[in-house]
Amino acid sequence: MTKPKRVARRIGQVAPVSASIDPVKHIVTLRFMGDTSYADWEAVMDAVLANVEYVVGMCVVSDRRDAENVPSSRHIHDLVGYLI
Repeated sequence: MTKPKRVARRIGQVAPVSASIDPVKHIVTLRFMGDTSYADWEAVMDAVLANVEYVVGMCVVSDRRDAENVPSSRHIHDLVGYLI
């Protein structure tokens, strides 16, 4: 089995949003840690979409268990705008 590769945007010592791509299972997992923003999410999504292992149609799972904040309505609006 192929080990999933990590894609992450580093901010200081810790990336508040990181992603891993599992090309075998066709899953992208986003992990949120601490206080995250839309800009953090957008940067990691740009990296995921530019990664050669990403394939259109992969499932995306957002793991927010370690996030300290809840996305605002503006964040959700911007997220939808990014996706469509």
